[in-house]
Amino acid sequence: MLILNKKYRFVGIGIFSILLFLLLSLEAQAAISSKIKQVRTKSNPAVYFLDHGAHRKKAYLNPTAYLNYGNKWSDIKFVSSTDLNSWPEAKLLKIKGSPAVYYIQGAKRALILNMTDLQDFSLHQEPILTVSQIDLNQYQLVTYEEIGLSRDNRLLVFNDLVTNQNNNTILTNTGGNLMGIFRFRSPAETATITALTFNISGLYGNASLDSAFVSDANGNSYGANVSLRLSSHEIYVNFSDPLVFDPGEEKTVEVFLNLKSCTCNNQTIRVELKSAANVNASLPVAGNFPLQGTLFKLLSSSSLLGNAKIQEQSLASSNLVINNGSRLLGQFTLSEETGNENVAIKRLTFSNDGSAGKNDWEDFRLLRNGEIIARVNEVDENDKIVFNINYLRVEKGSPVELTVLAGLKTDYNPAATFNLQVTGLWAVGVTQNFSLQSTINNLGETYPLN
Repeated sequence: MLILNKKYRFVGIGIFSILLFLLLSLEAQAAISSKIKQVRTKSNPAVYFLDHGAHRKKAYLNPTAYLNYGNKWSDIKFVSSTDLNSWPEAKLLKIKGSPAVYYIQGAKRALILNMTDLQDFSLHQEPILTVSQIDLNQYQLVTYEEIGLSRDNRLLVFNDLVTNQNNNTILTNTGGNLMGIFRFRSPAETATITALTFNISGLYGNASLDSAFVSDANGNSYGANVSLRLSSHEIYVNFSDPLVFDPGEEKTVEVFLNLKSCTCNNQTIRVELKSAANVNASLPVAGNFPLQGTLFKLLSSSSLLGNAKIQEQSLASSNLVINNGSRLLGQFTLSEETGNENVAIKRLTFSNDGSAGKNDWEDFRLLRNGEIIARVNEVDENDKIVFNINYLRVEKGSPVELTVLAGLKTDYNPAATFNLQVTGLWAVGVTQNFSLQSTINNLGETYPLN
């Protein structure tokens, strides 16, 4: 089984471990500048060479490989795991003056027999790093089969078209726009993906881009840090836990964009995977690249869409203890601000800026006019209170009053405090059927649970 980003520990020289231990006192680098080439993280002793021109990292297998370049232990700089994970692993090596190219995986290397094989294994666009003969010799020479290179042992990538009811038109100031559907399948081997880079094409500038997120085919969010790189129009997805594919298993990654308000008429927008290098995977990646998502027309939404606004109301004059022993956590007013369309509320997400935690409260209820419209027993793994709402319609010009209640656990801390904050409001326009960017106003008042 091939494992991506497997780190190889240096062994055989006692002083090496001592020196690495002493290096722990160094501060981690906030960013990886082009002057930094020898790096490691504080959580793992593996040392990497960074090729900034190719944007690839390569682990040194042992001290012999590291020292033969004239490197010193003091050259090693600490970087964050997130920064290091954003660098794809080197896959192809050669030595200066020789045409021979080797594919590496872990501590093994296989000689690429001809250029056709590079194409067949989807490695033809992969940069080739030049290394020393001594460094190359540290890798065990094996066959294609021993290193997992096979025309069947590849991670296959496909894309599906996205269709919507608006003639493939997306409006600015909308959220949750499905831009691309990409399917990954490993036919014969276990495979992993640690990062993906999607490109956004068609835009003149980045004024409309707000944020991005990804989910599976069922709408479940992946555990991933998704960042929008505005200058390069890229969506970078770094999976906190590698996306694992068992042999024959297929998984889908759906890419969504949230757009800001801007005058962006007569532009187009699409999301694509440009090449196999955009998929940081443990197996060679094969697909009909570039894999392009659906092309959408982008139009300004200023006169078409609604806007949902939630405003927190003060609890200063309210009785926080309800008759049944529950606590009043918040009162809010929901309204539609533009008069363009009615809105339907799908989800409300809250966090607590006070000290109360999981052991203090439970049975959270969202009420409208005294009737429960959503209920959740516990805060989630991110300490959020997430209400998924079956039906809540806000008419133009008719605000809605909401209340949040919670029960207290038997061993709650009487000194605990709460400061309920709205952190997410998912609203959909009833007429245009777009997810809307919403306005959230919190007061920031803190009260005791007791």
